[in-house]
Amino acid sequence: MLVLLLIIRTTLWAQKLPEDTLVLQRVDIVANRLVYASSNDNIHFDKSMINQYYTGELNTILTPLAGINIKTYGFNGMSNVGMRGTNANHTAILWNGINLQDPLNGGFNLSLFPLFLVDDIQVHKGGSSALFGSGAMGGSIHLSNKPSFNKGLETSLHSAMGSFGQYKFGSAIKYSNTKLSSLLKLYYSTAKNNFPFINTQQFAHPKQFQKNAEQLQYGVLQENTFFLNKNQQMKTFLWWQNSHQNIPPQMSKFVSKKQQENKSLRTQLAWGYFGKKYRVNIRNATLFSSLLYQDSEINLKSKHSSISNITELEFIRKFRRRDQLMLGFNNRYEEGKSKQLQYNGVNPTVNAAALFLAYSSFWGDKFSVKASLRNEYVRNATTPLTYALGINWNNIGNFDFNINLSKNYRIPTFNDLYWVDGMAKGNPLLKDESSLGEELNIAYKRKWNKQKFNIGTTVFNTNYSNLIQWIPVEGIWSPYNKKEVWARGLELSALYVHDFKKWQFLWQAAYSYTHSTIEKIGDNESLENIHKQLILVPLHQGDVILKLSYKNIMVNYNQQIEGQRYTRSDNLSALKAYSLANIGLMWKAKIWNQRWQFLFHWNNIWNQVYHPMPDYAMPLGNYEFSLRVFFNNNHKLTANEK
Repeated sequence: MLVLLLIIRTTLWAQKLPEDTLVLQRVDIVANRLVYASSNDNIHFDKSMINQYYTGELNTILTPLAGINIKTYGFNGMSNVGMRGTNANHTAILWNGINLQDPLNGGFNLSLFPLFLVDDIQVHKGGSSALFGSGAMGGSIHLSNKPSFNKGLETSLHSAMGSFGQYKFGSAIKYSNTKLSSLLKLYYSTAKNNFPFINTQQFAHPKQFQKNAEQLQYGVLQENTFFLNKNQQMKTFLWWQNSHQNIPPQMSKFVSKKQQENKSLRTQLAWGYFGKKYRVNIRNATLFSSLLYQDSEINLKSKHSSISNITELEFIRKFRRRDQLMLGFNNRYEEGKSKQLQYNGVNPTVNAAALFLAYSSFWGDKFSVKASLRNEYVRNATTPLTYALGINWNNIGNFDFNINLSKNYRIPTFNDLYWVDGMAKGNPLLKDESSLGEELNIAYKRKWNKQKFNIGTTVFNTNYSNLIQWIPVEGIWSPYNKKEVWARGLELSALYVHDFKKWQFLWQAAYSYTHSTIEKIGDNESLENIHKQLILVPLHQGDVILKLSYKNIMVNYNQQIEGQRYTRSDNLSALKAYSLANIGLMWKAKIWNQRWQFLFHWNNIWNQVYHPMPDYAMPLGNYEFSLRVFFNNNHKLTANEK
């Protein structure tokens, strides 16, 4: 892996390519495995869309999307995602093809991932364990940067400030020629988060100010893509981050002296070979993360950490004109470190080896089939065979059809198996969770006179078995495979775009209905929980986006609707439904021969009192203003980059 010093030296001495040099566009050999996904229910955020929110975190761009349930523990607090009635540990988060789910608890904190780090996000709804392994039961999110070549030296700086003492700074340095694409990103952010809020948990609902909520985060990302020759490509990735957060009191409490520090180091080396009819991809990644939790009020200090090493091999063979077969091997070694993890007096470890296969076949331009299989050997046992099958009929008139069937799984985490403290104890006899899902997608697309109209419908049905549930037995909480859940629902989406002269108007709307009910309970649970909606899973979600652009100016309005969410398993108490409205303004200009981008976001413009999670305070109206400058980049100024 190239060290940072070498990259900085390369960028400082880089010269712009001569204008008369003839260069060829390079192709990214290491492709995303999503091309084999059996479901077509995907949401894609490209660079131009991410640029509208680049100072935010991953939850910022995902929160307004119907059908994606973001659980946020207070403003700028921990945030995780669930899809189609599932929990956070049922959604895989993949960074350049590597799953970032924590081996300790299976989750991933979206608020610790700055959007500034990536320029491509793909959200895949529905199970895909056959392609991406344990944890991808409800869906998967794919994060990456697309390398560019033949651009010379490009740099950018940005700064942002907003309500409640928020300040953010970042810099990106890129250099590329015909064979090399190198990227270095540095970032720093801090916030006081001392916002006013209406405390609905205390008498008379007083207006108070948030306390003990300060935050600090900084890190570096470095990526290289270079061609060894016309058929071989090498990639290196390094991402280091440190985050410190004070944890504010819940609304029902008055004081908190809690804080936590998250550290992570993630590296990856990938190699690809591209032949005329076949392709080989090999990657190895090492992931380290640690969490230090402290509560000085009760003199508590607890540290938890994990390390993972992942090796993957893919062999892809082309047949006929467009058919492809992929054979793959994945080996993942994980180790957990914590005083609360007890496994024969040593740190618990696990090694999982998997074989997977995927095939995509195209019969003409209208019909295609995609299938995948996976089998995994873990903890001296073979997991049940997982699979996915998708059938597609495209361009039938203006319609596209997709039918998808998939079986998925998730292995228990270290916390599930080995956690021990005064109130809880893990269960080493747990079985894997599994699910069987079906879905139908229908899309209508039409273009005419610089206008575009799309409408899509998805119906899904999934049965989850052996779900792990923590149950109190004689005062001690332990996990058991007692729970079964039936998730079914409907998702609707619509898009209308009209270009006229130098103007563009966009209208986008989405709605989701997710009915996720408990069908089997633990021995100590009440029968009143049967057939009841899962807690904190909204039955209804919706969003509407209006966008108007003129030359290099864009204004957008977003209305998010979040339905009622139950806070008890018997559905006798619930959080109220709410609707949030946000406005964004973007202006691009060329000043002193450089590109400037101005962004202004006004969030919760109607001062709505709302609570995504019970007992956690959220701010009223707030704003953020940011400025970004691009150097050595002759890019045409448009508000909507194509």
